[in-house]
Amino acid sequence: GQIYVYELDTGVLYPLTGGFDPAISPDGRTVAFTRYGGDQGLYLIDIDGKNERRIYAGSQQLRAPTWSPDGAWIAFVRVQGSYSCRDLGFGICIPNFSLFREILEDFPLDRRPEWSLSRVNTGGQEFRDLPALSSVQAPSWHNDGIVYGAVSSIEIIQDVPEFTTRAVFSDPHLQDPDWQPGGDRIVFQIQQGSH
Repeated sequence: GQIYVYELDTGVLYPLTGGFDPAISPDGRTVAFTRYGGDQGLYLIDIDGKNERRIYAGSQQLRAPTWSPDGAWIAFVRVQGSYSCRDLGFGICIPNFSLFREILEDFPLDRRPEWSLSRVNTGGQEFRDLPALSSVQAPSWHNDGIVYGAVSSIEIIQDVPEFTTRAVFSDPHLQDPDWQPGGDRIVFQIQQGSH
């Protein structure tokens, strides 16, 4: 898709580049985004549309970049394998463990991607995976850590190797957490019903 910039003070709207999941840097000068296809990867572009560059290229799908508060790092979600599960509907897919097979065998077997959390600096170096759960969705970076959605919880992780992810709130219908800028609150949505 096309990524646009909308200037609030002037009402000017202009196309920036092609891709998706744009995220503006803390200083407002740079946009991180992802792209699929032959040129897939994690990209940066100046807010004026100049200096587009790919800082991470992988063979897997990438999405949901989020900037560190100091603007030096970008965390993002990437596919790292897949798992089998029984699709119960309403967005619930139970892993196909042998313990549950007899109970769940009437539900369709599905393959879902395992999404991991990684980070890289703005120069495309010092890449590493973060020890998050294998179902990462919608990360949001704050001074207190990176909050993300998992299969049945909202989790927080720090960008340090020895840190273990910890649940903030648990419910199988939580989605899209985001930090309050400069604050100590997390907002998220809860899926209710089939839509």
